Amino acid sequence: MLGAVAVLLVGGGAYALAGSDGSPSKDAAAGGSPADGAGPAGGAGSGSGNGSGSGSGKGERVPAPEAQQLRRVELPNSYLGLARNDGGVPGLAEMEEAAKAEDPSTEVVGTVYTGGQFGEKHAVVIGGYRNAALTEAERRQALANAWKTDPRSAVQTVVGPVKDVDPGPLGGMMQCAQTVSTQDQPDVLGNTMFSSVQCVVVGVNTTIEFVESEELSGNSVSKTADDLRGFRAQAEVKR
Repeated sequence: MLGAVAVLLVGGGAYALAGSDGSPSKDAAAGGSPADGAGPAGGAGSGSGNGSGSGSGKGERVPAPEAQQLRRVELPNSYLGLARNDGGVPGLAEMEEAAKAEDPSTEVVGTVYTGGQFGEKHAVVIGGYRNAALTEAERRQALANAWKTDPRSAVQTVVGPVKDVDPGPLGGMMQCAQTVSTQDQPDVLGNTMFSSVQCVVVGVNTTIEFVESEELSGNSVSKTADDLRGFRAQAEVKR
């Protein structure tokens, strides 16, 4: 079930700068701006958040001519002028193993696109797809899982209000939120707090989580949502 794919980023921690080459630390995932501590759309905050999300839990839907077309996720070699770093998402193999345990046809892909002098401009991407269409219940569960945090993680994440946004011409359901992550160990720039914007989109048989650092997103939900729509146009190809 692809709902398992959507739990990695927020629950896993913050994508921290580990070296001058822009390589990531062992903790990879989302961060964001301090917000209301809101959690999953339409529910109570989780992890270190304690507010309620502003999303409906359904995601905004847009009919599309190819809305029922099964697709796969193929990561482009670069995006937004950023270089692809496939070693930047630890835990990816475990995520795929868990997903395949529920549905052997599931495939999980992930990478980090990095740029800037220290890799401070980056986008973390995790995608998944399977051979059959997701049910309505599975789509909603995938969206809900995307905003869960793991209180056991060394990196604590607070999720701001979750917003339903336009998923674009490929249709489906998309939600976005600002988040903030903190960790005890500073990165090479001395930062222990990381702000970013996270979006998740669920298509017919696909799920993509897309997280942009503050330096890339400018903490703009609309920019990150637009970047994810553009990424889908490149990465989601017909089966």
